[in-house]
Amino acid sequence: RSVTRIRTSNGGMTFEEAASRYLDELRHDPNARITEQTLIRTERVFALFKDYSGNPALAAIDKDTAREFLTKIAGLDPMWGKQRGAKDMPFAKLIEKFGHGDRRLSNATINKYVHSLSALCSWALRTTNYDGRNPFQGQSRAKPDPKQTGWKAYSIAELKKLFASRPAQDTMHWLPLVALFSGMRLGEIYQLRTDDVLRKNGVWCFRVSAEGDDQHIKTGAGWRPVPIHSE
Repeated sequence: RSVTRIRTSNGGMTFEEAASRYLDELRHDPNARITEQTLIRTERVFALFKDYSGNPALAAIDKDTAREFLTKIAGLDPMWGKQRGAKDMPFAKLIEKFGHGDRRLSNATINKYVHSLSALCSWALRTTNYDGRNPFQGQSRAKPDPKQTGWKAYSIAELKKLFASRPAQDTMHWLPLVALFSGMRLGEIYQLRTDDVLRKNGVWCFRVSAEGDDQHIKTGAGWRPVPIHSE
């Protein structure tokens, strides 16, 4: 594999330069198996860190900077990304508006930030002449005990209320029903097209794929037929 030459006039490759090259490689590497949704999330993480850190040379980022960024991020409200205009806010404004409430990001979400930033540094160590340490290595937060967390089942009354909330002629009426009887992810259901309903070996199925321009799947294993329940 060819080695990327780091610009040295201003202390080496900047964080933004490294992030741009890394994302470009992911987009063009057929073995990366990364979805567009994951790329967008990774770009957002990089943009937040760049704004927070001031876009230093990659080699200038130390563990204290990494730790302080993650501490700031941890204080964000879990729903900040769904607020209008939030994704375009400067980092300081984002923290001011959404970083001082009672709700905080889960450790699982923080670890996604750690993974994205650590992967970038590992890529730079592997493919460039960057010789710094990975400041995000070892920064992951503790995972919750799966015995004490998990999904709470809907009650029968809640299910009845959910399924009666939309008339049958409304497309949204069918989403929870398909989810209930198929086990498919909501994102997979949203993107189904009429030609994704087909018969396979005599069984009617939904086809989950990324064949359409606006269709995406989470992993390679997500490409599959899903039998349609008889009810």
